[in-house]
Amino acid sequence: MFANKIVQTLIDQLYNVILQNESIQAIKNIFKVKNDVQLMKTNIQLSFYRNCAIILQSSANLYNISILPQLCELYFGNQLVIQPDELSNGTFKEVFNQDGTSIEHQYSISVDDNTILARSCEKKAGASFGSIVILSTSWNTETIQLFAKAYFGYPSGNSLFHYCNILQYNQSPTSHFGSQKHVNLNEPLIYKILERLTFGPISKFIINNNIDNGFYIVTEDLSCKTQNFLSMNDFTNCSHISRKKHFQKRSRMQALKIQRVLQAQWWT
Repeated sequence: MFANKIVQTLIDQLYNVILQNESIQAIKNIFKVKNDVQLMKTNIQLSFYRNCAIILQSSANLYNISILPQLCELYFGNQLVIQPDELSNGTFKEVFNQDGTSIEHQYSISVDDNTILARSCEKKAGASFGSIVILSTSWNTETIQLFAKAYFGYPSGNSLFHYCNILQYNQSPTSHFGSQKHVNLNEPLIYKILERLTFGPISKFIINNNIDNGFYIVTEDLSCKTQNFLSMNDFTNCSHISRKKHFQKRSRMQALKIQRVLQAQWWT
C-alpha cells in the first residue's frame, strides 16, 4: 500500500504541466532501478520497485499522457505544424460521474486557432489493457474512432483496473496481473499483413518510452473511412467463388482440348 501512495502521487502530477517533466523523470528512474539487479539487495526492495512498475503500467493517466498526444500528431500532423513543445503543453482533463467514477480522459491542443480534441474512454469488451479513443477537430465535424490495446503479454490484463482509484484499492497490486512478457513482433506484423491483404483494419503502433515495454496497437474503426474489409465469412465465400470459377475455367479448357482432338481425328 505504501508503494501505491508514492506512485499515485507521481501519477497525479502528470496532469500538472509545471511538474510534469519532474514526474516523468521520477517514473523513468523507477524502471531504471527496477532493471538494475545490482541495486536490489533485498527481496523487499525488489518487490517494492516491481509493484511500483506494475502500478505505473496500469495507470490510465500515464497511458493517456503518452498515447493521446502521439495520436493527435499522427493523424493531424500533416494538416497542422505541431511543435514538440506544443504537444507537451496540451491540456489534460479527467471527466467523472456524479459517483466519482471516471468517464473519460481528455487531451486538447490548439495550434493557430485550430483545436484538436482526443477523448479516451473505457472499452466495453475485451480483456486487454487499453481504451477507445475518439479524435475530433474544430475545423471538421467528422470524428475518428480508434481502438487502442496493449500487446499480448502486457502485465496489466484487466481493462477495468486502470480506471480505478489506486488509493482505494487495498489488495495486492499483483493480484490482477500476470507475468510480463516482452513485445513479440509477430503480433504487429500479423496486424500489418492482415491490413495489406484487406482482411483487417488499418493499424498503427504507439510507444510509451516512459515505461518498460510500453507498446500499444491502435486500429481504426471501420466506419472511419471506406475500407475494403473482409470478414471470415466473406473470405470463405470468396474462396468458394474462386474455386468455382477455377473449376469452370478448367472444365472449359478440357472441353476445348477434347474438341480439338476430335476435329483432328475427323480431318485425318
